Amino acid sequence: MAWTWATSAACNKNFDDIATGMASFLTREGVRLHQGYLLNLYGSDGTRLHSYDTTPVHNP
Repeated sequence: MAWTWATSAACNKNFDDIATGMASFLTREGVRLHQGYLLNLYGSDGTRLHSYDTTPVHNP
């Protein structure tokens, strides 16, 4: 389970879909994700909307 932060609970479902798709894309491109990854999503005004962290620090 990954640690997820979002500006609203309603956004989490859509963001999980984005994160899953991103991980799949990166894996197909040869990126190794065995140590986890950090994905931040920003709005058009530069405000951070989501943070998705799968690193071992947040997922022991």
